[in-house]
Amino acid sequence: MDTLIIKNLSTSELITIGYSEFDKDNNINLISIVDKTDSLYIQSIKKVWKANRETHKIETVSNLIDINCINEAFSLLYYPKLK
Repeated sequence: MDTLIIKNLSTSELITIGYSEFDKDNNINLISIVDKTDSLYIQSIKKVWKANRETHKIETVSNLIDINCINEAFSLLYYPKLK
């Protein structure tokens, strides 16, 4: 498998792996740089790559129109564990 090196990530950005979907289909092979948010759905998706399981290569996704990312920390922010 390829290695993806991400440099100079700003403090307002984060990397999400496995929480993005393409055309409403959850795709655990997507790696995304997004802006942090308190919303369930992330509005600002900066860059996306796909880990291709067949070729073992990381491919850049150029069309971000049908990409949606879910804020994996949303449930922790708004639904803390019940005691």
